[in-house]
Formats: sequence, structure tokens, C-alpha cells
Amino acid sequence: MKIRLSSAVPGAVLATLPVLLAAQNLAAQTSEELLEQIDLQDEVIAEASAEVDEAENNFAQAEADLAQCRIENARCEELVSRRAAAQEAVAQAVADLEAAQRNFQRVEALFQQGVVSRVEFEAAENDLAVAENNLGTREAELAVIESQLEQCEEEEASTPNPACEDAAAQVAIREEERQEAEARRAAALAVRADLVADLENTVVKENRPDPVQTTVLDETPQI
Repeated sequence: MKIRLSSAVPGAVLATLPVLLAAQNLAAQTSEELLEQIDLQDEVIAEASAEVDEAENNFAQAEADLAQCRIENARCEELVSRRAAAQEAVAQAVADLEAAQRNFQRVEALFQQGVVSRVEFEAAENDLAVAENNLGTREAELAVIESQLEQCEEEEASTPNPACEDAAAQVAIREEERQEAEARRAAALAVRADLVADLENTVVKENRPDPVQTTVLDETPQI
């Protein structure tokens, strides 16, 4: 803050000079205090950020533990495996049927030309029928397993596995801890932002030449 002295009146003394000096010293002290508070707040933010990182790691671990528990205690695990095997069986049956169809078309054409015997033709025709029946059987088996699996999963969803109740509770606890840690960090960041704004305002006031109205004490001897 700049102090302007006026000499408009000879021998005049600016009565507000001590006040201005005191204000300038107070502003300097305020800036130093704000800087110290910002440094302290940076430490608080660092601690809060470390807590957030730890909470996020704990939450991720709790979720992983719950997922592993559900895998180990899955009541529908056997049906899932059976469905996968049934799907492979259907895929193989489709491939066998396509091969039987190609072979039958080839043998049929040769039979019509008199190149192959009726025995060979009937054998190809029989292979095609067997492949069609096999595909139908495999698809029916898959449909039954899928129906059983759907029912099992519905029951599992409506009645959680007791073996995983503790793991699920830990997930909820860790999620709450994570949210609390994030809230503390957000609050610390907000406090720091307010301190920085106060410091900027203080610096502006220190450097701004304020107009000063002075009280002049006339020391001219009266006649």
C-alpha cells in the first residue's frame, strides 16, 4: 500500500499516517497467515488423497472377494458347465448334419446317373436322417438345461448365498468409507480455494493505491 503525503498546507501534519502504517502492517501479517494456512491445508489435502486411494483399494479388494466367493459357492455352477457342453454338442450336430446333406446330394446325383448302387444311396439317405434326428435331440437337451439354469439363477438371485453375506457386507462398508474419504478431500479442496481467494484479495489491496482523505493539523502560529 502506497502512502501519499500532501504538502498543500505549509507545516501541515497528516494525522492519518499512523493509521495507514498500521493497516499496511496488518495486511502483511494477514498475507503471511494465509500462506501458512494454505500450506497446512495442502498437508490436509495430501492426507485426504491418501485416504481416498486406500479406500478405493479396499473397495476393489472387497468386490474381488465377493466375486470369488460367488464363484466358489455358485449353486448353478454344474448347470453352467452342462449348458456349455450341450452348446458344443449342438454345434457338432449342426456340422454333422451339413456334412450328411452334402454327401446325400452328391450320392443322389450319382445314383440318378447310375454310377452308384441303391444300397449306397439308401445308406447316404439313412445317414442324413440320423444327423437330423441327432440335431433335434441335442437341441432339446440344450433347451432343458437352459430352462433349469434360468430357474436356478432366479432362485439364487432371490435367496442370496449365506456363505457370501459377509463379503457383500464388506463391499457396502468399503463403499461407504470411500464416499466419506472423497467427501473429506472435496471439503479440504474447497477450504484451500477459499484461502487462495482471500490471499489474492489481500495482495490486491496491498498493491492498490487507495485515495486517502487526510486531516490536516495547522501548526501555523496564530496572530
